[in-house]
Amino acid sequence: MPVLQGDLFPPIDQQGQEQREPPVFEGWGFATTDPTKAFIKNLRDGEEREFPLNPETFEHSIEAYYNKDDIMGMSHQPLTFSHTGNHEIPIQLYVDQFFTAIERQRGLADAVGEVKDFRKFLLSFMAVSNAGAGVIGGAPDSLLFVWPGLFGMECVMRGLHFEYKRFTGTLDLWAYTAKFTLESVRDSRMYAEDLRANGTEWG
Repeated sequence: MPVLQGDLFPPIDQQGQEQREPPVFEGWGFATTDPTKAFIKNLRDGEEREFPLNPETFEHSIEAYYNKDDIMGMSHQPLTFSHTGNHEIPIQLYVDQFFTAIERQRGLADAVGEVKDFRKFLLSFMAVSNAGAGVIGGAPDSLLFVWPGLFGMECVMRGLHFEYKRFTGTLDLWAYTAKFTLESVRDSRMYAEDLRANGTEWG
């Protein structure tokens, strides 16, 4: 069972300072000190949000596409390289008021954001901004996905799904799961040497 050490809401002195250390968690699958967090950044307006909790696992895929050539009498189909597909990264995040309260105590509330506001931040990548050139030819904002030491990649968010899990007595949203797929965006050619040297840190 996870162990909670300390108070979830420690006493506040007259100067508004906490009198005890923030709670420390053990057995929850994440660091017991302030963890390094992955984040996404809107590349149009610069708004940046850390993940409330880093997912324990996520997937990453890329494909090399080949055309199969049909030649009469051959014992096989020769392959001709066509193109390399985009990187695709499906991610699932758990967002909960409980953990947001803990981050607020550590002074990280601005980085993590409130539960409902983080939901609206994700939703904003599903429509075109009115700051763009126009509806025709416009597209939702692209983003920078950063997982320190692993990813630094410009992407678009392609698909977003919420599963609302808990509500308060007044039906205020308490917890939900957000699932979305990121797909890489590039405006220049990627070579094998680039991937060998930089991996997926090239945003």
